[in-house]
Amino acid sequence: MTNLKVNTGGGEYLFGDLGSMGLTSYHRFDKAYPKANISAYIGNQKYMTDTIATYAYMQYMGLMKITYSIWVQGNKLVISSVTPDDTIKIK
Repeated sequence: MTNLKVNTGGGEYLFGDLGSMGLTSYHRFDKAYPKANISAYIGNQKYMTDTIATYAYMQYMGLMKITYSIWVQGNKLVISSVTPDDTIKIK
């Protein structure tokens, strides 16, 4: 994946390139929710999650590190899990 971009409703961040089964570093967003707008290119094809227009009524994740696990299904990205990492304390 190239040009991996994440918008959590509390900002947008360009993570750059990510290989298969790869991991990115954490990035601090002002807010994060269980769903996010994520997009990336594989070759010349753009893949993205279903667009979230509003984060109203979603549970705010709070001050913690979370991991969005994504995979490709058909012509879109799917968030397969959202995992809070409670072993890492935010200072």
